[in-house]
Amino acid sequence: MGIFLIIIAVIVVVIIIKFAADSTKQSSEVKSQGGMRKKYATLINHILSSDPKAKIFQEENTFISAGISGIAGSTIFYIQQTYGNVTIQYEVKNNPIVGFLKKEWTFPENMDQDLMWERMNNDIGMVLQNIFK
Repeated sequence: MGIFLIIIAVIVVVIIIKFAADSTKQSSEVKSQGGMRKKYATLINHILSSDPKAKIFQEENTFISAGISGIAGSTIFYIQQTYGNVTIQYEVKNNPIVGFLKKEWTFPENMDQDLMWERMNNDIGMVLQNIFK
């Protein structure tokens, strides 16, 4: 029984080390591409140009969030770089008309960002259309 626990512990440690190494590699790759703001500039510009009050809220090595926030709630896009993909979450909170809304997409990291934006806008439009029926 003692050997079994040691084997399990070693496997867990190896997995943790592998995950940490992969995360560091991912972070370094994004950094070498100019960071999230540069790598996803087209997508971020679409978000920021959608409203004059839109801004970047948070930026880290593999994560950036942008949108608007005010007395009428918040609409924020969370963009996360994930091992060959980019995951984008759209979140509306405390909006007097739609309340809470959340949507998520995963795209290949090198996909045309204008196409990402088009897909996201179409999906959001469909969700909002269903709400206002």
